[in-house]
Amino acid sequence: MSASGSFIPPLLIFPRKRMSPTLTKHGPVDGIYAVTDNGWSNEKCFLQWLEHFKFHVNSNLENPVLLLLDNHYSHISLPIYNYCKGNGIVMLSIPPHTSHLSIPPHRLQPLDTSFFGPFKCAFNKECDLFLKTGKQEKITFADLAEIFNNAFVKIATMEKAISGFNSTGIYPFNPDKFTKEDFEAASQYLPTVCDDLDSTNEVDSAPSTSGLLTSVPSISGLATSVSSTSGLSTSVPSTSGLSVSHQSRIKGKSRLSVLPKEKVTIAVIFWERKN
Repeated sequence: MSASGSFIPPLLIFPRKRMSPTLTKHGPVDGIYAVTDNGWSNEKCFLQWLEHFKFHVNSNLENPVLLLLDNHYSHISLPIYNYCKGNGIVMLSIPPHTSHLSIPPHRLQPLDTSFFGPFKCAFNKECDLFLKTGKQEKITFADLAEIFNNAFVKIATMEKAISGFNSTGIYPFNPDKFTKEDFEAASQYLPTVCDDLDSTNEVDSAPSTSGLLTSVPSISGLATSVSSTSGLSTSVPSTSGLSVSHQSRIKGKSRLSVLPKEKVTIAVIFWERKN
């Protein structure tokens, strides 16, 4: 995703030992795929994505591009530094802990302001639609590329890309976008709890869901160009369903958490060409 509204075909990372052609079935056009032991990005995957990025933006020493990314460990290695230096890719790290500033609309990463929320909703709807067709009882890794692509093509629009960079003040550049109050620490932390409908009933656990995506956290932070973290590595819970477990109980309240059984990382990248 760039400030001009363009999108680089995404990188999908699966928690597998070996790559299989079935994982790419009906996936994004010109998208690339990788596997790692835990499904998260690493230095090898990021270098693979940089080569993919360079191919699509056609950067070189005479035509450099600016790549904004977070300071994830996978972005820091000598081979990555040498590759960027030799191919006109200027990497700039976004300050830590700026995804969610004190005022919700004022976030520094464009993906958080315009892409992740709508994509999460679209992905959930596509999962629901897939299960309602009755093709099978659960979603497998072989179905993820197709489901992801159906959601991605609906959300990866020029309007959302431009809006993300504009709302963060990155492009057009707006140094007055944030105030000192935006960076102040919260006065207190209030954990989220769910009220019991009947405080007299003890519930040990809640039933597992049917495999819908409940969150798409940003993790590997691939370069999110002109604004966000480098390839938006997003962690997508496994299609086999999410487990909701009862963690602790206090009088009249239950503390719940959603635990994905498995995960697959999806990298979506953002960049900006220098004038």
